[in-house]
Amino acid sequence: DDGRVGGQGCPERHVDDLRILKDALAREEAVVSWSTKRLEHQRLHNNGEGDREPLEPLKRHVDEPEEGYNLKVLQYNINGICNKLDELLHYVEKNNILIAAIQETKLTSKSKQPKTPNYTFVRKDRGVNKGGGLAFLVHKDINFTLENTPAILEQDPHLETMTISIPGENDNDQLYIRNVYIPPQSSCAPQYSPPLNNIYEGLGESSMVIGDFNAHHELWLTEANSDTRGRLLVDSISGID
Repeated sequence: DDGRVGGQGCPERHVDDLRILKDALAREEAVVSWSTKRLEHQRLHNNGEGDREPLEPLKRHVDEPEEGYNLKVLQYNINGICNKLDELLHYVEKNNILIAAIQETKLTSKSKQPKTPNYTFVRKDRGVNKGGGLAFLVHKDINFTLENTPAILEQDPHLETMTISIPGENDNDQLYIRNVYIPPQSSCAPQYSPPLNNIYEGLGESSMVIGDFNAHHELWLTEANSDTRGRLLVDSISGID
């Protein structure tokens, strides 16, 4: 989080910034299996095709997922989205990624809403200082709801988060996806400690918490040495039932 802003004026694309995009994105994919038939049903419903019966929610298959269609969820720190959006859209479409959770968009209130054919782009700009910012790219065939951020996370001076939910078989069976960005310790106030024990606040039983925590620990094969934030994150994860 070096404070550079990529949202004003949209500079020319810098190919060098994207030289490792493909490998980086591939490493950070998270896959959850969903029903092919229900996705197709939803597509037909959204396009006004087929029958007019009420659309059933997407059904998640845990034990024996149907073969074929997977809901691929991508997490990526883009470090300024404006001059990389075309490459990102090409990648997600080519690889059938239906949801992308993006950190460090570096958009501001003066940034125009990006055009993202076939995807809904929802964003949460930092609002103060430069840099940061979150976004979701959600494929047009996926119904979703943008959830409210719990107060304990919203009021944190450094942590940024936004959450979406995807309907399940019933009201208590949504899949929640929380997108998180925490700046490196050098960009935070002295002695700052993020509220990692509250990072799951407001989520249901089926949920994903993904993002860039700037936390390092040997458990996720980091090339950097383990740090305090990494150890706190491990402790937080270990406390999940």
